[in-house]
Amino acid sequence: MSRKSLIRSVENPYHVTARVDNREVFPLALDKIWEIQSKLLFECSILFGIRVHAFVLMPNHFHLLITTPEADLGKVMQYLMQSATWTINSKAGRSGHVFGGRYHWTLVGTPLYFAHALKYVYRNPVKAGICENVESYSYSSLNILLGKDYPGFKCWYPFDLDRYLIVPNDYEAKLKWLNTPFISEHENEIRKNLKKTRFAEPKKGWLKVLRELGEHLV
Repeated sequence: MSRKSLIRSVENPYHVTARVDNREVFPLALDKIWEIQSKLLFECSILFGIRVHAFVLMPNHFHLLITTPEADLGKVMQYLMQSATWTINSKAGRSGHVFGGRYHWTLVGTPLYFAHALKYVYRNPVKAGICENVESYSYSSLNILLGKDYPGFKCWYPFDLDRYLIVPNDYEAKLKWLNTPFISEHENEIRKNLKKTRFAEPKKGWLKVLRELGEHLV
């Protein structure tokens, strides 16, 4: 199967995900993987001018919402994936692939779609049964926005504060929104859209629901 052509955008964000080879867990503890990945994202902000909107690290994959205003996504992800593989292997005393195949990307074209893609990303650990609410998961950029601090827990990456989504003195309302589960049908549609090259126009009726859920975001 040929590789899909990258849609290059300097304005719209991408949802990017990559999974560990053979669906295994990362070969290092997650706090070490977080430090490695966040430091590399910091380097990418300097080298390529990226904006990181959200980053959630799971035991065997990661989710990233990113805008690349100065360079195309391909160059950014090549640097990120190759550097992460080399660093993880070096620290773990191993060789070979860390990630199984190429990363997957989806271009998210509107603020409304972005808001719900972001909610999907932050709810990933909750959906997986790892935690009870979005703010209790350690390896999530949401904790940076909330100002949480963990002893010995380092974060280097350049988190871009999307204050239209979560702003000071309004945390409670936005956390309530993030912690409100999607209706299963709508979540399945979002999951399907995040597997496409573009976050497509949803089915009739679902867009109305998205708008109602996102009214307080705009």
